[in-house]
Amino acid sequence: MNLRTPRRLTLLALIAPSLALLPTVTAAPVSAARGDSVSPAYVVDEWTDGDHARLPALPYSRVELTYDASYGITLDGQVRTSVASWKDSGQRALLTAPAFDRPIIDVTGGTSFGLGLDDQGRLRSWGSAPEIPAEDLAETYRDLAAVGNAAVGVTSEGQLRFWGTAASRYVFDPAALAAADVASVDINSAAAVAMTADGHVLSAGYALDGTYFESAPLPAERADDVYSAVDVGVNFALGLTQDGEIVSWGSYQNGEDQVPELPVGRHAVAVSAGMQWAAAVLDDGSVVTWGNRERTELPPLRADLPVVDVDLDRYHSAVTYAALANTAAPTISGVPEFGTELTATPGEWSSTPDDLHYAWTLHAHGTTKAVGTDAPSYTPTAQDALDWGTLSVTVTAEKDGFLSGTATSAETDHVAQRQFATAPTLNVQGTPQVGGTLTAVTTVASPAPDDVEVTWFRSTEEGEEFPEKVGDGATLALTADLLGADVVANVTAYKEGYEPASDESEPITVTAGTLTAPTVSITGRPRVGQVLTATASAPAAATATSYQWLRAGAPIAGATARTYRPAAADLGRRLSVRVVSSAPGYTAATATSAATAAVSLGAVRLKITVPAKATVGKKATITVRGLAGGERFTVTVAAKRLTGKATAAGLGKVALKVTGKPGKRSVKVVGSVADRSGTGTLRVVRRK
Repeated sequence: MNLRTPRRLTLLALIAPSLALLPTVTAAPVSAARGDSVSPAYVVDEWTDGDHARLPALPYSRVELTYDASYGITLDGQVRTSVASWKDSGQRALLTAPAFDRPIIDVTGGTSFGLGLDDQGRLRSWGSAPEIPAEDLAETYRDLAAVGNAAVGVTSEGQLRFWGTAASRYVFDPAALAAADVASVDINSAAAVAMTADGHVLSAGYALDGTYFESAPLPAERADDVYSAVDVGVNFALGLTQDGEIVSWGSYQNGEDQVPELPVGRHAVAVSAGMQWAAAVLDDGSVVTWGNRERTELPPLRADLPVVDVDLDRYHSAVTYAALANTAAPTISGVPEFGTELTATPGEWSSTPDDLHYAWTLHAHGTTKAVGTDAPSYTPTAQDALDWGTLSVTVTAEKDGFLSGTATSAETDHVAQRQFATAPTLNVQGTPQVGGTLTAVTTVASPAPDDVEVTWFRSTEEGEEFPEKVGDGATLALTADLLGADVVANVTAYKEGYEPASDESEPITVTAGTLTAPTVSITGRPRVGQVLTATASAPAAATATSYQWLRAGAPIAGATARTYRPAAADLGRRLSVRVVSSAPGYTAATATSAATAAVSLGAVRLKITVPAKATVGKKATITVRGLAGGERFTVTVAAKRLTGKATAAGLGKVALKVTGKPGKRSVKVVGSVADRSGTGTLRVVRRK
């Protein structure tokens, strides 16, 4: 872990003098002030030899590598842990951080435990941590460090507290320690360093005090330098002076002390000591390394981003980049409806972006579609409303030297169509009778619609789900099939992007139509046996005409044709005819003709037709013509009298059995109507 001026806000007053001594960068994309002074959010790329898992790809406020695990503090102050794969499940459980009720601002860990500091400076521990006395737990702290079963804390007063095996491992100069206001501490298995609030370094542990194999203490001539960062590796340490110079001391076995010459005009802004090798971040965001890299290497560097920090451990490494992390999601304000502008707020970001880009998305029917332009406002279209979609906006934040960030708002409600300011109205005029016409008189909606439709329906019959459409347009002709139906008119105004607006009439019951009464007259002379004809002029709508002849106003049975031949029963009576015109959906219309004069006889002599010869002993048929329909008549042949009744056509027949001697015999017929008679001769011959 790099030792830098503490990151807690409560220590700003304490560390202000050291901050003033940090080097000034004039031509670099990354500030020389590291840690939280660069960015409150970082992304990390890790390299591991396979024994370590990697942290989730999230933005972090701090990342810490230990021998046994990697820790990342998320922006909401929770700790994510990735544990070495060679740890068993029980050890992994010990190292994995729980959820915390307060934000964590610093984290470290040993072989089987983890330690954290919350935003109030209180210790938080998990796993199998060394025993911490109650009086130490009661204090607040600036910084923590741990390795193996050892842990060290820096109190808010700048004093060191040792737990586990730390007290026996790391023996600082008592006088120097007592006089120091310690700001930060770092430890490894055989070494420890502390950095004071004024930027001086205290060094301890046999790997750093000159007593270990080929080890060297902090050079005396560099003891008074002011440092901005210090890091302890395996048996050696690195210091970074306020001028960006790198100082190395401790045990050198693989060239860890061979700090390379930096490019002209460049200086270091961060250092890290690992196992047998070291790395530094320069003020242009590049990274230099030296020593033996056989066991560890860096992850691939991102070509388009300056490195902010580097951290080396025994078997893994991490490179950190400043990132723009979203801390409060973008929002969309305004009413989501056609034609009404929506405005996006970019949300909140971990650092102030240099530039913001907006991408609007319509979500409809399980699909997404890009809409609008790269702008913080968008006006929904008519199609958006027709699709009944929701809208979201994705904001991309960009800043020079930072990894860009994206965040998406919550979706709006469904984009609605606009409402007409004034809906159309409708009034139905006309007589609701079959054969008539109803007219829908409408008023215009506002704003002016693109289209207006008038539709006519008949009321839903019981059991039907929807009403039956019976017509379109401003008028409706009432046909017979609408008799008895309740008719409703509907007017609907349409405009692109607007909710259709309608008005509907009250139900109107269609009644039977009225036919114009026909005119009727009788032609012909009212005499028995002569044909009378009825002439009627039916109304145009009529589909059927029926006739009934009347005798003295009473119906004559069977006389329902257009013509009628008066019979004997009609003699002396006045005849008339009643005509009925009808049509479906109409009330029938009836008219009766004027009565004729009284039926009289015509000047007709009855005509007798007999066989040319009548044989004695056989029958002979005598036919009488000129009778009135139904008239009774009497035929006399010699002394024999035969009676009969004429047909409706005035035809009468009788059959006579011939007797007596051959010769001529007179035949006389007398009708039942006075003065109607006729004569003839029947020739009788002998049977052969």
